[in-house]
Amino acid sequence: MNNTDNQSFGQDYQAPERAPNLALDLAIIQSATNAYRSRVIDAEQAVTNVHLENKKLREQLNEKQPVIDDEESHHLAYQLRIAQQQILTLQQKIEEQQMLLADWMVSQKAFKELAVQFGLEQGLTSNEVIEMGLDKKIDVLEDKNDPSHNTNVGDATLIGNRKEQLVEKYHKDKAQRKAKKIREESLSLNNNQNQYKGNI
Repeated sequence: MNNTDNQSFGQDYQAPERAPNLALDLAIIQSATNAYRSRVIDAEQAVTNVHLENKKLREQLNEKQPVIDDEESHHLAYQLRIAQQQILTLQQKIEEQQMLLADWMVSQKAFKELAVQFGLEQGLTSNEVIEMGLDKKIDVLEDKNDPSHNTNVGDATLIGNRKEQLVEKYHKDKAQRKAKKIREESLSLNNNQNQYKGNI
């Protein structure tokens, strides 16, 4: 083997100047081949170890996951369909109640507007009409209106056991409105008196 042959074996390898020795050259080549084969075997072993570790992890994960047979799966699916149907029914009932409440609100505003118009014809302000309407709540709860008008609570199921609480609330609201009105009238009187004194 000459210098050129040795350089083709490895660019970093610098062959010493010596007489050709076939046995020595063969030993060098065999040693390099064995070292390369050892590195290849190490790499293959590393890849094998990774695959084994992944397999082990997958097995552990499968052990931790609950196993559901077909019968239990069908039962769960049935229960889910029942729950979804119940939710749908509940949503429909809520929508019906919301529609009833919306219709009631429109009716209340319509009658309120009608009352204000009639009040204006009688020389009352809109605030005075609304005030009278708020006081009428107590008469409705205590069934003081003409029965033929069908404006008393009577035995309305919706009111139920809330009747006494509502009566107490409306009396309290009426007292607060009365106190507020007295304060406003007193303040207005004081302002007028101060203005009168300022003009003297």
